[in-house]
Amino acid sequence: MYADDIQLYITMKSQDKEFTVKKIEDCIHDTKGWMVANFLILNDSKTEVLHVTSKFSNAPQITHLTAGVSQVLSTQSARNLGASFDTNLNMTSHINNISRGASCALRKISKIRKYIDKPTTEKVFHASSASRLVSLTGIKEHITPVIRYLHWLPVNQRITYKILILTFEILNHMSPDYLTELITPYTPSRVLRSSLRSLTNPFF
Repeated sequence: MYADDIQLYITMKSQDKEFTVKKIEDCIHDTKGWMVANFLILNDSKTEVLHVTSKFSNAPQITHLTAGVSQVLSTQSARNLGASFDTNLNMTSHINNISRGASCALRKISKIRKYIDKPTTEKVFHASSASRLVSLTGIKEHITPVIRYLHWLPVNQRITYKILILTFEILNHMSPDYLTELITPYTPSRVLRSSLRSLTNPFF
C-alpha cells in the first residue's frame, strides 16, 4: 500500500541552510519510520525537492537531500495538485505545459475536423484558438464575432465567471467546508442599503 502526495514545507534564512537541510532529512527519516510502522512505504525514487526563492535573491540553493538511502537532487519544477510549480513561483513551466498540451490537441483534432460536425467540435473545444477550428474561420479574419456567435467568453471574463460561480456555491452551502470557511457573509452593525446586496467579508 502506498500513500500519495506527502509534502513537507519549511522556511529558512540563507545563513541557516545546513541546519534546515538536516531538519528536513530528520523529518523524512521520522516520516519513513511512521509509514513502515503503519504498513506504508515512501518511494525514494519519486521524492522531489523544490527550493523556492525570489528571482532577485542570491541566497545559496539547496542542491540535494538525503531520503533513506537515496540522494534526491533539487528540481527546477514539481507538480502539485495538477499544477507545475517552479523555483520562483512564476508558473512559467505550468503555462508552457498547458500551452504545449493544448496546441498538440488542436493539431490532432484539426486533422479530423472535416469528418465531424460543428456541435461535436464545440464539445471538444472551448478556447479562442479553437473557435477558428470550430467555425473554419481563417487566420486573417476577425475572431470576435465568431466567439460571440458561439457564446464563448474571453479568458479574463471566463475567470471572473468561475470566481462568481464558486462564490455563489460557497454562499449557498454547495461547496466543501475548506472553501466555505474562506468566505463569510458581511453583516453590518446597523441597517444600510448595502445590507440587501449579499456582500461578503474578505478572507485575507
